[in-house]
Amino acid sequence: MNFKIKILSPVHIRGGDTISPYADFIYNNNYILYIDNEKLWSDISEDEKILDEYIDIIKNRDINSKEKYVMYDFMKKNNIDIDKYILEKVKCTDDIGAMEIGQLIKTSGRPYIPGSSIKGAIRTAILYNYLKSNGFNIDKILNMSSKMNRRNIYVGQDVMRKSPRNIQSDIMKFLYISDTKYTNMKNISVNLEYSIDYINVKDSTRLNFKMPTANEAINEGVILKFDMKCIKSTQFFKDEIDIIKSIQNFYKDIIRYHINTMMDCSEEIFSNIISKYTEYLNRIDDDKCILRLGSGKNFYHNTICGLFDTKYVNEKIAEVNYSMFPRTDWFILDSEKSYIKESLGWVEIIL
Repeated sequence: MNFKIKILSPVHIRGGDTISPYADFIYNNNYILYIDNEKLWSDISEDEKILDEYIDIIKNRDINSKEKYVMYDFMKKNNIDIDKYILEKVKCTDDIGAMEIGQLIKTSGRPYIPGSSIKGAIRTAILYNYLKSNGFNIDKILNMSSKMNRRNIYVGQDVMRKSPRNIQSDIMKFLYISDTKYTNMKNISVNLEYSIDYINVKDSTRLNFKMPTANEAINEGVILKFDMKCIKSTQFFKDEIDIIKSIQNFYKDIIRYHINTMMDCSEEIFSNIISKYTEYLNRIDDDKCILRLGSGKNFYHNTICGLFDTKYVNEKIAEVNYSMFPRTDWFILDSEKSYIKESLGWVEIIL
């Protein structure tokens, strides 16, 4: 069946190496200018002095350097026409200084969302819904896991395969999900992503954050096509619509968990995100399908631990001695760093 993914908040799925302001791009007036290095290298190679300077910049690059725009200064100093070497021009939501940028996964320079990322997110939702609807509690899961793989933990292979190592028997082989169609760099932005510590915020009653990372992301509002096909009806899913129902049920619980965590931490500081998450819940109630992809996901998106009491998860599974686990999430802040503007990775699947 043909489906679409609509981006609800910036999505970053890492692919390839980071790119450097010392050789790969220039930050200028809220834009990232991607430089055609091959063309630049070819042109300046005729001038030995300029070439040596360029090589020194690359060899001695330091992300802690006080000089933020080395490539920019180098090109200006040597009267090199920057516009001549721009491959792409991408909006940047903040001044990233001399930070490197994490790239999106791409093919031939065009970003997309891999089917494996979509399928991984859906797998967790299917598993969660199956266990919840069949009355699995923590004791039953641990007992089953112990018999299957002799470890006192639960893993998906225990349920979805005849045996944990029998990959060919995995139920998910009966669900085909394609990569999305490609988008272009005009639908990409570069954002600073900040790790926010819930416990520090609760204790200090103010917005605390650590050093951010800079990443490319697919922008809100972008729509990408992909295919999803249920090859065979199984005990976990009957058809594509059944899979959509599993996603809805899983994310209802996960979003409620996040809202409760943020309200317990600081309703004021997280007010914007609480409003967005409440909107996502309302969409699910209106029979929309919301899920999360990429770097914004945390422990509860990737596990079935939403089935269990949080105290048990903290003490027995995560083995931490604090109440808020996971204690950090990643967000985008406003340009003044005064409030939390956006969370990451939320999408809607549209039939």
